[in-house]
Amino acid sequence: MRGLAIMVLVWMKDLYLVSFLMMVIGGGMGAFTPIAWGIVQELTPRMMVGRVLGLYGTGAMTAAISGISLFGWVTERFGESTGVAGIGATFLLTASLGGWLSWSIRNR
Repeated sequence: MRGLAIMVLVWMKDLYLVSFLMMVIGGGMGAFTPIAWGIVQELTPRMMVGRVLGLYGTGAMTAAISGISLFGWVTERFGESTGVAGIGATFLLTASLGGWLSWSIRNR
């Protein structure tokens, strides 16, 4: 939902609809981290939880820094609409890959 809301945000001009989309985006960001950490803690063997969460945090921070750098450059070079659309497309791709991974794990 967050990726779709970001993609729609590019073309919206209505202040109230933009405000609603920003709430959807913020809610998606706020809900993701505790859910992901809870799943990681449940699926990881007890003696490896600290290592796995450390690796997860490192990966998340690396992705954030890379995204900030990459989409900052894209926005500067190609404009705001392209940058925001790229961020939304990245979130949609990530959600699709996560859904596929979840499906494949359940069907093993």
